[in-house]
Amino acid sequence: MEQYNPFYVKYSPDEDGFFDGAKGYGYLSLEKFIDAARQVTGGKRKAEDYEGKGLPTAQATVLTTAIIHAGRISLDEKRSVEIKEENGAWKLV
Repeated sequence: MEQYNPFYVKYSPDEDGFFDGAKGYGYLSLEKFIDAARQVTGGKRKAEDYEGKGLPTAQATVLTTAIIHAGRISLDEKRSVEIKEENGAWKLV
């Protein structure tokens, strides 16, 4: 029996700015990526058009990746790792 987290809500809008509440799981995420890729390769949109639209673009996931990497360093080296923003870039200290 499949059970979804009933409290999961995607707070970011879809690529067109509409509410996208419960569409964050599994195949729906892949479907959105494929739709976006088709739009870009078909020349109808640019990759930049998807920034800030709720898709996991490189720009949107940099901070999350930094947090995960800082956690890994912290565990491996048994020390605290700070994340600071400098001129729009994230830096581990």
